[in-house]
Amino acid sequence: MSHTRYLIMETSTDYYFKEPQSQCKAILGDKIFKDSKSLPTPTSGSISASDEAKREQNKRYYAKHKEELQKKNGERYIKNRDAILRKAEKHRNKPEVKEHNKAYQKGYCNQHKKELREWSEEYYKKHKKKINARNTCYREEHKEEIAKSKAKWKQEHKEHLKNYNQRPNVKPKLQCRAKTRHKYPDAKKDCEVCSTKEKLQFHHPDYTNPDKFNILCKEHHDTETYGRK
Repeated sequence: MSHTRYLIMETSTDYYFKEPQSQCKAILGDKIFKDSKSLPTPTSGSISASDEAKREQNKRYYAKHKEELQKKNGERYIKNRDAILRKAEKHRNKPEVKEHNKAYQKGYCNQHKKELREWSEEYYKKHKKKINARNTCYREEHKEEIAKSKAKWKQEHKEHLKNYNQRPNVKPKLQCRAKTRHKYPDAKKDCEVCSTKEKLQFHHPDYTNPDKFNILCKEHHDTETYGRK
């Protein structure tokens, strides 16, 4: 391995395992690191002076030759792309690496819930049409698998669903919706807001009165109920 590549890998390894190491140890213990030849073993206590000096040297070298190193790595990746991807896939599929990544993601998500939720909402707003089109296409192509998965989940969580449907804040909604569907089977013609005929739903301002409802498309129903846009 060349000196240049060694410096890059050493620096990136230090950075990558700096934060999540304690989270992974808390979830998996030390065994996952010690058993893995591909993952660095976490050190206990403070970093030695020689390691700290070496790390600082690597940082300075990378900062000084950043553009040159990025160019070399880019060229190497283009030349050996297939081999690199195969090696990366083989590495990711190792049980110890899977467990490590799972633990890291769990720890990161727990620490950054608010930021991730805000980012997800913002991303969905910007790419709403693209995401919905992709999801619709997937559902159309995998109808049987989705139906089997739903049936399996309902079977496995039968008791949970039964208890959930009997909750005081849920049962009136289900009863009201059932009565409306039974009494007005042909009521869904078009959305009262945008006049579309797709994805129509009943909207009940008051669940104690199944005869009072509005016909809305899913988008305007969500806006009316949850304030989503």
